Amino acid sequence: MEIEIIIFNEGKALNRIFKIAGLNMGRFGSTAEALRFDTEAEAQAALDTLPRATREGCSLQKFVKQ
Repeated sequence: MEIEIIIFNEGKALNRIFKIAGLNMGRFGSTAEALRFDTEAEAQAALDTLPRATREGCSLQKFVKQ
């Protein structure tokens, strides 16, 4: 059984991280397009690059990979 981790914020999944004025910003949207991580540490490392206000509303969710 393999687990994948998706980062959620207000019911939307993290789809992309891009830079605006030197800051990493997350784009949240469809779960189908979500960034998927193999470990919680990888997901947390990506989450840690986002601004604190964004991080505080996020959660890591684990799913069984089909």
